[in-house]
Amino acid sequence: MKKTFKISGMTDDTCARRIERFVKKMEGVDTASVNMAADTLRVSYNSTLTDEHNIEDTVILAGYSIIHPEPGMLPSE
Repeated sequence: MKKTFKISGMTDDTCARRIERFVKKMEGVDTASVNMAADTLRVSYNSTLTDEHNIEDTVILAGYSIIHPEPGMLPSE
């Protein structure tokens, strides 16, 4: 599965690297990439091992917030 998350609270590349590091350590996550300009996190993961709620919890644990945009505001999966 692939999912894009809108992130709040990032101020620089250190923040982006921190989020990527936290999420990449999760079981079932294949890739995690932050786009600072768009304030997004793109994750590819195995849905039998983790889900979007666990990924959101990990981002929050790293010290950032998830923004839940209106439907259609992020690219289609």
